Amino acid sequence: MAAAFSFRSMVLVASILIAFGAQGQTTQVESSATERIKRTTRMAAFLPGSGQVINKKYWKAPIVWGGWIYCISAIQFNQQQLNLYRNTIIADGNGTELPDPNIGGSESEWRQLETAYQKQRDLSYLALAGVHLLSILDAHVDANLMSFDVGEDLSLHLVAIPMSITPVASAFGIQFNWNLGRIQHSELADHLPHTSKSL
Repeated sequence: MAAAFSFRSMVLVASILIAFGAQGQTTQVESSATERIKRTTRMAAFLPGSGQVINKKYWKAPIVWGGWIYCISAIQFNQQQLNLYRNTIIADGNGTELPDPNIGGSESEWRQLETAYQKQRDLSYLALAGVHLLSILDAHVDANLMSFDVGEDLSLHLVAIPMSITPVASAFGIQFNWNLGRIQHSELADHLPHTSKSL
């Protein structure tokens, strides 16, 4: 009777230690992955293209830089044309020399062009913001996907865990660990428990 009680006590202690050890490793690995994702997203927000470089998606970085260069060039061009026609309207109204003596057209045409270039400039600013937000989103998604694998490992593991621990009573349960192919990105990832459900 004493031997059976001792064996049950040993099983209880071992189960508790295994469960809490696995929980600590899971928390540490998940904290490391979360911190890496946050750091990548912050870098992508502050420095365009850096998130793609950190995620080792090097071919995406030139696309981000090209989008920035194109949008900034469009902003500058539209702003220059807007200033030209705006100054032309002002000079024509004051009777002074036009900024570009070779410019043709009438005041109504200049006003239409001024409005058109102002719209194009505003759209260019919106396009720049869109490129930047998309680059941040792309870096964030890639950083999340780096924690997963598309492998075919769907192994199932059964582990005994304590369901509740109180000063009065303890109970046992079964934990199903279903390996969905989580990538191992750190030394602790070898001990990473997979998606689980407790009964």
